[in-house]
Amino acid sequence: MPLDSHTSDYCAKQWAICTRSLENEFDIGTPRVHLIGEIENIFFDFVERNHFSENACISLYYRLFLFSTLVLMQVIESKGVHVEGVALSDLKPVWTSSLKWSALADDTADLETALGNINYSLKLLMHDLDG
Repeated sequence: MPLDSHTSDYCAKQWAICTRSLENEFDIGTPRVHLIGEIENIFFDFVERNHFSENACISLYYRLFLFSTLVLMQVIESKGVHVEGVALSDLKPVWTSSLKWSALADDTADLETALGNINYSLKLLMHDLDG
């Protein structure tokens, strides 16, 4: 079902805020984000269905960025290739910040419930790549 104009505008505004936030906080602009199109689709789907607050949207975007990056790292490392210049320790501050943004959100419980499977997968990926 297509988004109504108000919802579409809200999603687009939140997307712009969130991508700027990651760039401002960690110097990671959208050109450096792998699978940005897929992340955008998932982001819009979550925000459309849940109408998350700005803080929750930022947390969501950070976690989607982490998820795509960690999955890519796992796939590459499973092929026996070490990823130079990217370490899990470099990405952990993004995880910590996503938790901070979630804690600041009035709708943190809704966000964390909606992200249940993603959170579980992120923890598994971080544990797997840490070892």
